[in-house]
Amino acid sequence: MDMTLTGLQPDEVRLLRAFRAMGPCEQDSALSGMSRTVLERIRQANEEEETLEDMLLFLWPSDWPEPLAVDPSWAVEFRWRLQEFFPGDDLDSLLGLSDRDGQAAEYLAEEYLQAADEQALPLVVDFGVPEEEMHKDMRQDFVNFIREWREQMLAVMEKARPVQRTGPGGT
Repeated sequence: MDMTLTGLQPDEVRLLRAFRAMGPCEQDSALSGMSRTVLERIRQANEEEETLEDMLLFLWPSDWPEPLAVDPSWAVEFRWRLQEFFPGDDLDSLLGLSDRDGQAAEYLAEEYLQAADEQALPLVVDFGVPEEEMHKDMRQDFVNFIREWREQMLAVMEKARPVQRTGPGGT
């Protein structure tokens, strides 16, 4: 057993060890399922949000660390495209393992470029940044965006954690 797990409760260690013993598909399913369970409990307690997707839209970050090519102030207006990318079961892309972040970021970058074209918004390429660099930076921006979104979800989950009760053989 990895002894760097100090400070965790025995069940937390057991959960981590079981997670590490799973294959990638099992990990993805477990992480997504646990996230859905907690977020759904929070959503039900907050009667303003009709669906899990509505709640996630509310948690959409308005900013993220070190944007390179995507204007965070405009990204807030970009939210409506979420429903095309994360409808229903596709929320697993957001709630599951991080190994799909690159694909999700690529899709979001393409959607951002399309929306910018439709609305004649300036892009960094308009200011002398090579197009290849802009695409690379946009992809990184959206990876950072997805990570920030998850952080906001985790903060909400942690804040809404139920009161711990002592169970059988509890500590």
